[in-house]
Amino acid sequence: LIMKKAFSLTEMSIVIVILGLLIVAVTGGIGLINSSTDKILIRQIRQFKIGANSFYDIYEYLPGDFPIATTLWPNWYEPYANCLLNTALDGNGNGRIETSNGVEDNSFFIHLVQFEHKISNYLPSCRALDNTLLESSNPQGPYDNSGYQILDNSTVQKLNLRIGSYLEPNWNGGVLTASRAKKIDNKVDDGQAGQGLITGGGTNCLASTIYDTSQNCENCYLEFSL
Repeated sequence: LIMKKAFSLTEMSIVIVILGLLIVAVTGGIGLINSSTDKILIRQIRQFKIGANSFYDIYEYLPGDFPIATTLWPNWYEPYANCLLNTALDGNGNGRIETSNGVEDNSFFIHLVQFEHKISNYLPSCRALDNTLLESSNPQGPYDNSGYQILDNSTVQKLNLRIGSYLEPNWNGGVLTASRAKKIDNKVDDGQAGQGLITGGGTNCLASTIYDTSQNCENCYLEFSL
């Protein structure tokens, strides 16, 4: 009869400690990746804000609403050879970004590119993370299936930029958990989903006007006031 030697209490303790360290390392690594991606989002939003304000200071029009874009940039389409675009580019110059005409919301990013290219060589990507084409010139965001969409401001006095999933109409699909959306809101603004410079939305993202942190799915999009 061969007797099998069991693990001693010390050996089992060592195994448990090692497993614990591995779990901490993995979860900590995921946390660092998430934090880094969130910082990219915040940096990109700031770039859009600075670009839009600088554009207005120089041309006295909002990007997207600029009525002589094709005259100023006759070769505007060259960076977008792989994008699906509406061929119109000029806005109507009425001081608002209107999405009903299908031009000004897409042109917002193209105008910024033409303007920013001269000072920072900045070009947004027109491809999604899985290398499929996006619907338009909207640049992709730092999260899976995410992109930026400028919102219609014809009835409000502020310009809002949404980060959401391009897989849903109007880019209102979720790309963030409520906890993560709240963390970003807290870092940049007031942490309140229904007010301030950052607001949150999405199916099952909110409980009334607050982030529903009991939900662990990526249900939330965020809107940033520029």
